[in-house]
Amino acid sequence: KLKEEQLGDVFQRLINRLSDEKENNTNRIRCAQSLEKLSMKWNDKQLNDAFNSLKDMLNKDDYNLFNCEERYMYDDKYAYLLYGIAQRLDENQMNI
Repeated sequence: KLKEEQLGDVFQRLINRLSDEKENNTNRIRCAQSLEKLSMKWNDKQLNDAFNSLKDMLNKDDYNLFNCEERYMYDDKYAYLLYGIAQRLDENQMNI
């Protein structure tokens, strides 16, 4: 079982690899999938950090592949993480 500090280190490494444009796209997708699974164990600060990082990445890459109405996600590297984090965010956090 990971301690909070270890979980924070893993979180930061995965976020860094996910946001690294030089990283292989398959590896970035795997990082997003891992982050989505780990998000169930994050504290509020880690959730906020991940959401803000993801928001910045989505803005930068100009992706529009997440369709909330149909509850369907394309196989996009950010969609896994966005879906996992959105499940944990409370209503106040969703009103950005």
